[in-house]
Amino acid sequence: MIRWVAAVITLLFFGCGEDFDVEDVEYIHVEAFVAKSFNEVGNKSKTDTIAPGDTLVFISEIKPSKSIRSQEIYWTLDDIIFSHDFSFKSTIVEEGIHKIAFVFKDYYGDVSTDSLTIYVGSPPILDTVNILPLNNSQNINPNQSLNFAWNLSNQDSTHSFMYEFKLMEFIEESKDSTITLVDTLLYQPTFSYKSNLTPLSKYLWTVKAKNSLLQNSPQNIKSHFYTKGANLEQGLWVNIFTSASKEFIMDSIIAIVKDCQKDSLIAIARKKLTTNYFSVRPLPEGDFCMHIDVPRYDDFKGDTVFFKSKLEQIFVVDSLILKDTIPPSITSIDTVGDSIAFSNSMKFLVQEKGDPIDLHNISVYFDGFFLETTQWKKDTLTITLPIQNTWSTRLLNIIATDKSGNKSEKLMYITPSNIREGL
Repeated sequence: MIRWVAAVITLLFFGCGEDFDVEDVEYIHVEAFVAKSFNEVGNKSKTDTIAPGDTLVFISEIKPSKSIRSQEIYWTLDDIIFSHDFSFKSTIVEEGIHKIAFVFKDYYGDVSTDSLTIYVGSPPILDTVNILPLNNSQNINPNQSLNFAWNLSNQDSTHSFMYEFKLMEFIEESKDSTITLVDTLLYQPTFSYKSNLTPLSKYLWTVKAKNSLLQNSPQNIKSHFYTKGANLEQGLWVNIFTSASKEFIMDSIIAIVKDCQKDSLIAIARKKLTTNYFSVRPLPEGDFCMHIDVPRYDDFKGDTVFFKSKLEQIFVVDSLILKDTIPPSITSIDTVGDSIAFSNSMKFLVQEKGDPIDLHNISVYFDGFFLETTQWKKDTLTITLPIQNTWSTRLLNIIATDKSGNKSEKLMYITPSNIREGL
């Protein structure tokens, strides 16, 4: 804004002489911004969306400089003054759309102002317990309509809500584990599925919520249910985990289900599983035993589960964990014992009979210093030692940790007896 008062005063004192230049009139420009914190002022903006009580930093910029003489500066929140600082930290607790303005009145009384907008709303809070159907519900009729319902803990919010609803069926043959039956956006916390479902099957339904400010719920609904069998049939559903990495090769697992009373074989689950779960469907009523084995990886202990099937229900083993408690073995290829003659290159056999390991699982230290000159091929670790002009005994330390966290350590004393002269 041009300081016209300054121009008038100048004219009164100096007349209309040639000493006055209108280009000398000073322009004042102010801007208002908001940021999450003083450390994030580089990400300042003209608008933001927060939850009630969140802290914001309000920032003013005055050009050409904040040193310009002023009569008054202040900020307003919905036309009510709430600060007299150039920049400050504050919060807004009332939900709604709020107008923030920065006002700068210069020495001559000219006013410059800029504004920004803050949207305040509470993210939706989904009740993940009181839902229908309940988590792990059994005996869901696959031939009738199924109603889903859920609630919000903060339904008194001033903003509207929307829900992303998904219904999925677990498919053993699918590499993606599930196929999606429903994926829709709802504006009420209910949904009715009217198509038929598959008997003796496992389903997953999820709900994500957000309000009209696009604030997402901090937690989502993730719930399973099982449909009942047809013709008095039962089933078995098993989720298998290991103490190793998620990338563990599942196709090595064998599951055998037997009738405990008759000791007769009922079923053999697929030997090459594409997912970490399998099912046996249908099963007659009775007492059964299931044995899980991992013949390709001896470190993993098998497990046996005894169960009784219930009429038209699925017996669920939700988290069968195959544990590896045996650490890798480390042996020297060149010698027996814990002493070895100095050599530029040494080979060690590092064997793991659980989830396979590689060089990332092995650390080598030479006289306490980490050694990077190592190579790995299959089970063989090759260590290239730095050539040292010394005749003292040196210490080599090899540490191998498998993907289940089992650690083994081998200390080798490198003797100088075979060091060639001139090294």
